[in-house]
This record gives sequence, structure tokens and C-alpha cells, in this order.
Amino acid sequence: MNIEKAIEVLKMDNELMKFNPNTGEDYPIELQNEINQDIYKANLVAISALEKQQYFRNCKDCRCLEGNGNYNRCTKFYIGVNPELDGCTFYEDWGV
Repeated sequence: MNIEKAIEVLKMDNELMKFNPNTGEDYPIELQNEINQDIYKANLVAISALEKQQYFRNCKDCRCLEGNGNYNRCTKFYIGVNPELDGCTFYEDWGV
């Protein structure tokens, strides 16, 4: 499975969690039990991490850098970037 597919599946899972198949009506996450709320939030964290992983693979070409000298910031994720490296100091390639 690639990153794009994983993000798609997690987003779909979260959308399905907001729907009650028995009634056909929306079922807000805030009204569900704690386990479902935790799963929903964990999916959001996973989506964010995968999007960052995908984004930082092309970081040096993203054109989201601002700053001068030794200090640069990524305007997409608001984190420090070392311009001497191929992208962000936050990113590590986990081989996903």
C-alpha cells in the first residue's frame, strides 16, 4: 500500500465512523463512546503524519520556504528547515 492509498483509507474510515448504518443518519463522533473517539483521533494523527511524510519527500522542491541566512521556516508546517540539507530537519525517511 502506498502513502496516498493509506491516507484515502484512513479518511474513509473516519467518514464511515460518523454514520450509523442502522438508521442511515449521521452519528457525530462527540456522541460516540470513548474508544470510537480515540480511534477517530488516532486516524487524524496518522493522516497528518502520512501527509507530512509524503510532503517532505519533496521538501527541497516545495517552494514553501521563507527566511534568510541560517534560519528558514516551512510555511506549510511552520517548522524550522536547514537549507543545507535536502529539506526539513523534522523529516526522517522511515522507508514507508
